[in-house]
Amino acid sequence: MLVHEVSLVEKVNQCAFCLRSKASNPFTSEKGCTNFQNSTLVRHQECKSHMDSVLKLKLRSQFDSACQKAKQRINEEENEKMQNYVKQLRTVYLMAKRDIAAVFTDFMHLQVLNDVRCVRCDKASTSYYGI
Repeated sequence: MLVHEVSLVEKVNQCAFCLRSKASNPFTSEKGCTNFQNSTLVRHQECKSHMDSVLKLKLRSQFDSACQKAKQRINEEENEKMQNYVKQLRTVYLMAKRDIAAVFTDFMHLQVLNDVRCVRCDKASTSYYGI
């Protein structure tokens, strides 16, 4: 795979992949490659420097994609936690507003029944309250 940029004004040939990956070869120099023969392009396409550049750009793209997916997943988890906190606070607010005398275990049991997962409400702490 070879993408080259030809400047007819300056009469030079440069490889876009090698330029983006900052490789060091005749196709990335300031003067560029002045040889426009097909064999030169084929030789460059098959050289280790060019292949490494293509691989580096491909891996960088995959890494950026994985980072983006990880950030998205973290945001989704944070949103889910926030929604659970809102559910818990609404329950407490309603209980206080209606002056419902409830024990903490009843509140925790209600949250478990509503499938609200609290980070601090793991099995060890809820079993203490008899849930």
